[in-house]
Amino acid sequence: MTSALPKVLIVGAGAVGLRTAQEALRRGCRVVVRAPFPPLDPRTCSVGAGGLWMPFRCDDVRVDRWALETFQELYELQQTLGADDLVETLPALFLLHESTSTVQNEPPTWTKDPRLMFRVLALSEIAKQSDLVIPPVEEFQIAGYSHAWLFYPLIVNAARMLEYLLQQVQQSAADVDVETGEYMESIEHMMDTAKTLGCNAVINCTGLGAAQISGCESDDDLMGARGILLQYDRTSCVRQSQVDQSGTQRKDTLIMIDEGPWGSDTMPCYLIPRGDQIVVGGSYLPGDTESSIRPDERQRLLSNAHRLGIDVHQCAPRSEWTGFRPKRSAGVRCEVDLRYADSQVKVLHNYGHGGSGWTINVGAAKECLDILLSNKLF
Repeated sequence: MTSALPKVLIVGAGAVGLRTAQEALRRGCRVVVRAPFPPLDPRTCSVGAGGLWMPFRCDDVRVDRWALETFQELYELQQTLGADDLVETLPALFLLHESTSTVQNEPPTWTKDPRLMFRVLALSEIAKQSDLVIPPVEEFQIAGYSHAWLFYPLIVNAARMLEYLLQQVQQSAADVDVETGEYMESIEHMMDTAKTLGCNAVINCTGLGAAQISGCESDDDLMGARGILLQYDRTSCVRQSQVDQSGTQRKDTLIMIDEGPWGSDTMPCYLIPRGDQIVVGGSYLPGDTESSIRPDERQRLLSNAHRLGIDVHQCAPRSEWTGFRPKRSAGVRCEVDLRYADSQVKVLHNYGHGGSGWTINVGAAKECLDILLSNKLF
Protein backbone atom coordinates (compact mmCIF):
# COMPACT_ATOMS: atom_id res chain seq x y z
CA MET A 1 0.00 0.00 0.00
CA THR A 2 1.35 3.41 -0.96
CA SER A 3 0.34 6.97 -0.22
CA ALA A 4 1.24 8.18 -3.74
CA LEU A 5 -1.70 9.37 -5.78
CA PRO A 6 -2.41 7.20 -8.80
CA LYS A 7 -1.95 8.13 -12.43
CA VAL A 8 -5.32 7.51 -14.06
CA LEU A 9 -6.37 6.64 -17.59
CA ILE A 10 -9.89 7.89 -18.33
CA VAL A 11 -11.46 6.12 -21.30
CA GLY A 12 -14.27 8.24 -22.78
CA ALA A 13 -14.78 11.97 -23.34
CA GLY A 14 -18.48 12.67 -22.94
CA ALA A 15 -20.21 14.41 -20.05
CA VAL A 16 -19.20 11.65 -17.65
CA GLY A 17 -15.67 10.99 -18.90
CA LEU A 18 -14.59 14.63 -18.98
CA ARG A 19 -16.12 15.43 -15.58
CA THR A 20 -14.46 12.33 -14.11
CA ALA A 21 -11.12 13.46 -15.56
CA GLN A 22 -11.67 16.93 -14.08
CA GLU A 23 -12.44 15.42 -10.69
CA ALA A 24 -9.30 13.28 -10.77
CA LEU A 25 -7.23 16.37 -11.55
CA ARG A 26 -8.86 18.31 -8.72
CA ARG A 27 -7.88 15.50 -6.34
CA GLY A 28 -4.23 15.76 -7.41
CA CYS A 29 -4.04 12.75 -9.70
CA ARG A 30 -2.10 12.74 -12.94
CA VAL A 31 -4.56 12.11 -15.74
CA VAL A 32 -4.56 10.67 -19.24
CA VAL A 33 -7.73 10.90 -21.35
CA ARG A 34 -8.30 8.75 -24.42
CA ALA A 35 -11.34 8.57 -26.70
CA PRO A 36 -11.83 7.52 -30.33
CA PHE A 37 -13.62 10.73 -31.35
CA PRO A 38 -13.99 14.23 -29.85
CA PRO A 39 -16.81 15.31 -27.52
CA LEU A 40 -18.69 17.27 -30.20
CA ASP A 41 -18.82 14.34 -32.58
CA PRO A 42 -22.52 13.42 -33.13
CA ARG A 43 -21.74 9.87 -32.00
CA THR A 44 -21.29 11.25 -28.48
CA CYS A 45 -24.67 10.95 -26.75
CA SER A 46 -23.87 13.91 -24.47
CA VAL A 47 -23.67 16.48 -27.27
CA GLY A 48 -27.21 15.97 -28.52
CA ALA A 49 -28.88 15.65 -25.14
CA GLY A 50 -31.54 18.16 -24.15
CA GLY A 51 -29.40 19.19 -21.17
CA LEU A 52 -32.25 19.52 -18.67
CA TRP A 53 -31.26 19.03 -15.05
CA MET A 54 -33.91 16.57 -13.90
CA PRO A 55 -33.51 12.91 -12.96
CA PHE A 56 -34.88 10.95 -15.91
CA ARG A 57 -34.96 7.21 -16.54
CA CYS A 58 -32.12 6.28 -14.21
CA ASP A 59 -33.28 3.85 -11.53
CA ASP A 60 -30.57 4.05 -8.89
CA VAL A 61 -30.83 4.88 -5.20
CA ARG A 62 -27.83 7.22 -5.52
CA VAL A 63 -29.42 9.43 -8.17
CA ASP A 64 -31.00 12.06 -5.90
CA ARG A 65 -27.72 12.59 -4.04
CA TRP A 66 -25.68 12.77 -7.22
CA ALA A 67 -28.25 15.09 -8.80
CA LEU A 68 -28.05 17.52 -5.88
CA GLU A 69 -24.24 17.58 -6.07
CA THR A 70 -24.45 18.24 -9.80
CA PHE A 71 -27.05 20.98 -9.33
CA GLN A 72 -24.86 22.68 -6.74
CA GLU A 73 -21.85 22.76 -9.05
CA LEU A 74 -23.84 23.97 -12.05
CA TYR A 75 -25.52 26.63 -9.91
CA GLU A 76 -22.17 27.87 -8.60
CA LEU A 77 -20.72 27.89 -12.10
CA GLN A 78 -23.62 30.00 -13.32
CA GLN A 79 -23.37 32.38 -10.36
CA THR A 80 -19.58 32.71 -10.47
CA LEU A 81 -19.00 33.03 -14.20
CA GLY A 82 -22.34 34.51 -15.17
CA ALA A 83 -22.15 31.61 -17.58
CA ASP A 84 -25.53 31.72 -19.29
CA ASP A 85 -23.90 30.32 -22.41
CA LEU A 86 -23.01 27.22 -20.38
CA VAL A 87 -25.95 26.96 -17.97
CA GLU A 88 -29.18 28.91 -17.73
CA THR A 89 -32.23 28.84 -15.50
CA LEU A 90 -35.61 28.67 -17.21
CA PRO A 91 -39.18 27.99 -16.11
CA ALA A 92 -40.36 24.45 -16.81
CA LEU A 93 -43.87 23.01 -17.13
CA PHE A 94 -44.51 19.29 -16.75
CA LEU A 95 -48.14 18.72 -17.76
CA LEU A 96 -50.31 16.25 -15.84
CA HIS A 97 -53.81 14.80 -15.63
CA GLU A 98 -55.69 15.38 -12.38
CA SER A 99 -55.88 11.63 -11.77
CA THR A 100 -52.10 11.19 -12.13
CA SER A 101 -50.37 9.91 -9.00
CA THR A 102 -47.81 12.72 -9.32
CA VAL A 103 -50.63 15.22 -8.72
CA GLN A 104 -52.15 13.33 -5.81
CA ASN A 105 -48.96 12.11 -4.11
CA GLU A 106 -45.78 13.63 -2.74
CA PRO A 107 -43.49 14.92 -5.52
CA PRO A 108 -40.05 13.29 -5.95
CA THR A 109 -37.32 14.05 -3.46
CA TRP A 110 -35.26 16.06 -5.95
CA THR A 111 -38.03 18.68 -6.17
CA LYS A 112 -37.45 19.88 -2.59
CA ASP A 113 -34.46 22.13 -3.29
CA PRO A 114 -35.85 25.66 -2.69
CA ARG A 115 -33.89 27.05 -5.63
CA LEU A 116 -36.19 25.09 -7.95
CA MET A 117 -39.25 26.96 -6.59
CA PHE A 118 -41.23 23.79 -7.30
CA ARG A 119 -45.04 23.92 -7.24
CA VAL A 120 -47.93 21.75 -8.40
CA LEU A 121 -50.55 24.04 -9.90
CA ALA A 122 -53.85 23.76 -11.70
CA LEU A 123 -53.61 25.00 -15.27
CA SER A 124 -56.04 27.76 -14.34
CA GLU A 125 -53.26 29.06 -12.07
CA ILE A 126 -50.63 28.59 -14.78
CA ALA A 127 -52.73 30.84 -17.02
CA LYS A 128 -52.07 33.68 -14.57
CA GLN A 129 -48.29 33.35 -15.03
CA SER A 130 -47.86 36.14 -17.58
CA ASP A 131 -44.10 35.69 -17.95
CA LEU A 132 -44.11 32.26 -19.64
CA VAL A 133 -43.66 31.64 -23.37
CA ILE A 134 -46.29 28.90 -23.77
CA PRO A 135 -49.29 28.19 -26.02
CA PRO A 136 -52.72 29.23 -24.69
CA VAL A 137 -53.45 27.14 -21.59
CA GLU A 138 -56.90 26.35 -23.03
CA GLU A 139 -55.20 24.17 -25.65
CA PHE A 140 -53.66 22.04 -22.90
CA GLN A 141 -57.01 21.81 -21.13
CA ILE A 142 -58.86 20.75 -24.28
CA ALA A 143 -56.31 17.93 -24.67
CA GLY A 144 -57.21 16.73 -21.16
CA TYR A 145 -54.41 18.14 -19.03
CA SER A 146 -55.47 19.86 -15.82
CA HIS A 147 -52.34 20.42 -13.72
CA ALA A 148 -48.62 21.00 -14.09
CA TRP A 149 -45.43 21.03 -12.18
CA LEU A 150 -43.94 24.51 -12.41
CA PHE A 151 -40.29 24.76 -11.43
CA TYR A 152 -37.08 26.51 -12.43
CA PRO A 153 -34.36 23.99 -13.33
CA LEU A 154 -30.92 24.49 -14.78
CA ILE A 155 -30.40 23.69 -18.45
CA VAL A 156 -26.96 22.81 -19.76
CA ASN A 157 -25.87 23.98 -23.19
CA ALA A 158 -24.44 20.55 -23.95
CA ALA A 159 -22.05 21.46 -26.77
CA ARG A 160 -20.62 24.49 -24.98
CA MET A 161 -20.27 22.60 -21.70
CA LEU A 162 -18.38 19.78 -23.40
CA GLU A 163 -16.03 22.36 -24.91
CA TYR A 164 -15.61 23.97 -21.50
CA LEU A 165 -14.86 20.68 -19.71
CA LEU A 166 -12.38 19.61 -22.39
CA GLN A 167 -10.63 22.98 -22.13
CA GLN A 168 -10.47 22.74 -18.33
CA VAL A 169 -8.92 19.28 -18.50
CA GLN A 170 -6.41 20.30 -21.18
CA GLN A 171 -5.36 23.39 -19.24
CA SER A 172 -4.70 21.27 -16.16
CA ALA A 173 -1.73 19.55 -17.80
CA ALA A 174 -3.56 16.33 -18.53
CA ASP A 175 -2.42 14.14 -21.42
CA VAL A 176 -5.46 14.35 -23.70
CA ASP A 177 -6.10 12.63 -27.02
CA VAL A 178 -9.77 12.46 -27.93
CA GLU A 179 -9.25 11.62 -31.59
CA THR A 180 -7.42 8.31 -31.41
CA GLY A 181 -9.80 6.60 -33.84
CA GLU A 182 -9.24 3.49 -31.71
CA TYR A 183 -11.91 1.64 -29.76
CA MET A 184 -10.90 -0.32 -26.67
CA GLU A 185 -12.01 -3.86 -27.39
CA SER A 186 -11.70 -5.32 -23.89
CA ILE A 187 -10.90 -4.49 -20.28
CA GLU A 188 -7.51 -6.10 -20.86
CA HIS A 189 -6.94 -3.70 -23.77
CA MET A 190 -7.64 -0.78 -21.42
CA MET A 191 -5.25 -2.20 -18.82
CA ASP A 192 -2.48 -2.75 -21.36
CA THR A 193 -2.92 0.81 -22.64
CA ALA A 194 -2.79 2.10 -19.07
CA LYS A 195 0.47 0.22 -18.43
CA THR A 196 2.00 1.61 -21.62
CA LEU A 197 1.08 5.13 -20.52
CA GLY A 198 2.47 4.61 -17.02
CA CYS A 199 -0.95 4.56 -15.35
CA ASN A 200 -1.86 2.36 -12.41
CA ALA A 201 -5.63 2.86 -12.67
CA VAL A 202 -8.17 3.03 -15.48
CA ILE A 203 -11.72 4.39 -15.29
CA ASN A 204 -14.09 3.15 -17.97
CA CYS A 205 -16.44 6.01 -18.96
CA THR A 206 -17.46 4.64 -22.34
CA GLY A 207 -21.23 4.92 -21.86
CA LEU A 208 -23.14 2.71 -24.25
CA GLY A 209 -19.80 1.67 -25.76
CA ALA A 210 -19.27 -0.55 -22.72
CA ALA A 211 -21.72 -3.01 -24.28
CA GLN A 212 -19.12 -3.68 -26.98
CA ILE A 213 -16.19 -4.12 -24.61
CA SER A 214 -15.30 -7.74 -23.95
CA GLY A 215 -15.58 -8.66 -20.29
CA CYS A 216 -17.69 -5.62 -19.48
CA GLU A 217 -21.41 -6.14 -20.07
CA SER A 218 -23.81 -8.51 -21.76
CA ASP A 219 -26.32 -7.18 -24.26
CA ASP A 220 -29.13 -7.67 -21.73
CA ASP A 221 -27.40 -5.56 -19.06
CA LEU A 222 -26.73 -2.45 -21.13
CA MET A 223 -28.58 -1.19 -24.18
CA GLY A 224 -29.30 2.02 -26.00
CA ALA A 225 -32.57 3.79 -25.29
CA ARG A 226 -33.11 5.64 -28.54
CA GLY A 227 -33.94 9.34 -28.46
CA ILE A 228 -34.90 11.63 -31.36
CA LEU A 229 -34.90 15.42 -31.65
CA LEU A 230 -35.62 18.22 -34.06
CA GLN A 231 -33.40 21.26 -33.51
CA TYR A 232 -34.69 24.76 -34.25
CA ASP A 233 -32.82 28.06 -34.28
CA ARG A 234 -33.71 29.75 -31.01
CA THR A 235 -33.28 33.32 -32.18
CA SER A 236 -35.28 33.12 -35.42
CA CYS A 237 -37.86 30.45 -34.58
CA VAL A 238 -41.40 31.88 -34.77
CA ARG A 239 -43.32 31.07 -31.57
CA GLN A 240 -45.90 32.43 -29.20
CA SER A 241 -45.33 36.15 -28.68
CA GLN A 242 -42.54 36.86 -26.21
CA VAL A 243 -44.21 40.09 -25.08
CA ASP A 244 -47.74 40.13 -23.68
CA GLN A 245 -50.24 42.94 -24.07
CA SER A 246 -48.98 44.68 -20.94
CA GLY A 247 -45.46 44.77 -22.35
CA THR A 248 -44.11 42.14 -19.94
CA GLN A 249 -41.07 40.34 -21.34
CA ARG A 250 -41.75 36.64 -21.28
CA LYS A 251 -39.24 33.89 -20.56
CA ASP A 252 -38.47 30.94 -22.78
CA THR A 253 -40.24 28.01 -21.15
CA LEU A 254 -39.48 24.31 -21.20
CA ILE A 255 -42.53 22.06 -21.63
CA MET A 256 -42.62 18.31 -20.99
CA ILE A 257 -45.43 15.76 -21.31
CA ASP A 258 -45.22 12.00 -20.83
CA GLU A 259 -48.98 11.30 -20.54
CA GLY A 260 -51.58 10.93 -23.30
CA PRO A 261 -52.83 12.10 -25.60
CA TRP A 262 -49.71 14.06 -26.57
CA GLY A 263 -47.06 11.99 -24.79
CA SER A 264 -46.28 8.61 -23.27
CA ASP A 265 -43.49 6.79 -21.43
CA THR A 266 -41.86 5.75 -24.68
CA MET A 267 -42.82 8.81 -26.73
CA PRO A 268 -42.52 11.88 -24.49
CA CYS A 269 -43.47 15.23 -25.97
CA TYR A 270 -41.17 18.08 -25.00
CA LEU A 271 -39.61 21.39 -25.97
CA ILE A 272 -36.33 22.52 -24.39
CA PRO A 273 -34.69 25.88 -25.14
CA ARG A 274 -30.94 25.53 -24.67
CA GLY A 275 -28.04 27.55 -25.98
CA ASP A 276 -28.83 28.80 -29.47
CA GLN A 277 -31.30 25.97 -30.11
CA ILE A 278 -34.77 24.83 -29.23
CA VAL A 279 -34.90 21.04 -29.21
CA VAL A 280 -38.20 19.23 -29.71
CA GLY A 281 -38.57 15.55 -28.84
CA GLY A 282 -38.75 12.84 -28.37
CA SER A 283 -38.59 9.12 -27.68
CA TYR A 284 -37.30 6.62 -25.14
CA LEU A 285 -37.06 3.31 -26.96
CA PRO A 286 -34.77 0.69 -25.36
CA GLY A 287 -33.29 -1.68 -27.91
CA ASP A 288 -34.30 0.37 -30.97
CA THR A 289 -31.11 0.72 -33.05
CA GLU A 290 -32.38 2.84 -35.97
CA SER A 291 -29.80 5.59 -36.48
CA SER A 292 -32.03 8.08 -38.29
CA ILE A 293 -35.50 9.53 -37.71
CA ARG A 294 -38.24 7.56 -39.44
CA PRO A 295 -40.77 9.50 -41.57
CA ASP A 296 -43.66 8.84 -39.17
CA GLU A 297 -41.48 9.91 -36.24
CA ARG A 298 -40.52 13.15 -37.97
CA GLN A 299 -44.17 13.92 -38.53
CA ARG A 300 -44.89 13.31 -34.86
CA LEU A 301 -42.03 15.61 -33.84
CA LEU A 302 -43.40 18.31 -36.11
CA SER A 303 -46.79 17.86 -34.44
CA ASN A 304 -45.11 18.19 -31.05
CA ALA A 305 -43.41 21.39 -32.17
CA HIS A 306 -46.74 22.82 -33.30
CA ARG A 307 -48.54 21.81 -30.09
CA LEU A 308 -45.84 23.37 -27.94
CA GLY A 309 -45.92 26.72 -29.68
CA ILE A 310 -43.65 26.67 -32.72
CA ASP A 311 -45.10 27.94 -35.99
CA VAL A 312 -44.06 25.01 -38.18
CA HIS A 313 -45.36 26.78 -41.29
CA GLN A 314 -42.96 29.70 -40.89
CA CYS A 315 -39.87 27.94 -39.61
CA ALA A 316 -38.27 24.59 -40.29
CA PRO A 317 -35.86 22.65 -38.10
CA ARG A 318 -32.24 23.43 -38.89
CA SER A 319 -31.11 19.91 -38.00
CA GLU A 320 -32.19 16.67 -36.39
CA TRP A 321 -30.52 14.19 -34.10
CA THR A 322 -30.76 10.57 -33.03
CA GLY A 323 -28.92 9.34 -29.94
CA PHE A 324 -28.81 6.36 -27.64
CA ARG A 325 -28.95 6.78 -23.87
CA PRO A 326 -26.91 4.15 -22.00
CA LYS A 327 -29.69 2.26 -20.17
CA ARG A 328 -28.38 -0.24 -17.64
CA SER A 329 -30.79 -2.64 -15.96
CA ALA A 330 -28.87 -2.61 -12.66
CA GLY A 331 -28.48 1.17 -12.53
CA VAL A 332 -25.30 3.19 -12.93
CA ARG A 333 -22.11 1.15 -12.79
CA CYS A 334 -19.93 3.29 -10.55
CA GLU A 335 -17.64 0.84 -8.79
CA VAL A 336 -14.29 -0.90 -8.71
CA ASP A 337 -14.04 -4.07 -10.80
CA LEU A 338 -13.12 -6.67 -8.19
CA ARG A 339 -11.98 -9.16 -10.81
CA TYR A 340 -8.83 -7.07 -11.18
CA ALA A 341 -8.35 -6.16 -7.51
CA ASP A 342 -4.93 -7.86 -7.39
CA SER A 343 -3.73 -6.48 -10.72
CA GLN A 344 -1.06 -3.82 -11.11
CA VAL A 345 -3.66 -1.65 -12.85
CA LYS A 346 -6.90 -1.13 -10.93
CA VAL A 347 -10.10 -0.96 -12.95
CA LEU A 348 -13.12 1.20 -12.15
CA HIS A 349 -16.30 1.85 -14.10
CA ASN A 350 -18.52 4.93 -14.39
CA TYR A 351 -21.19 4.40 -17.04
CA GLY A 352 -24.85 3.55 -17.54
CA HIS A 353 -26.38 6.91 -16.51
CA GLY A 354 -29.50 6.46 -18.64
CA GLY A 355 -31.24 9.72 -19.48
CA SER A 356 -29.60 11.57 -16.58
CA GLY A 357 -26.02 12.12 -17.71
CA TRP A 358 -26.03 15.91 -17.37
CA THR A 359 -28.08 15.62 -14.16
CA ILE A 360 -25.75 13.33 -12.20
CA ASN A 361 -22.32 13.44 -13.86
CA VAL A 362 -20.74 15.56 -11.11
CA GLY A 363 -22.00 13.40 -8.24
CA ALA A 364 -21.06 10.17 -10.01
CA ALA A 365 -17.56 11.50 -10.79
CA LYS A 366 -17.00 12.45 -7.15
CA GLU A 367 -18.09 9.04 -5.91
CA CYS A 368 -15.90 7.31 -8.48
CA LEU A 369 -12.86 9.24 -7.25
CA ASP A 370 -13.79 8.55 -3.63
CA ILE A 371 -13.63 4.85 -4.45
CA LEU A 372 -10.38 5.18 -6.40
CA LEU A 373 -8.59 7.05 -3.64
CA SER A 374 -9.79 4.87 -0.79
CA ASN A 375 -7.06 3.05 1.09
CA LYS A 376 -8.59 -0.24 0.02
CA LEU A 377 -7.16 0.11 -3.50
CA PHE A 378 -3.70 1.64 -3.07
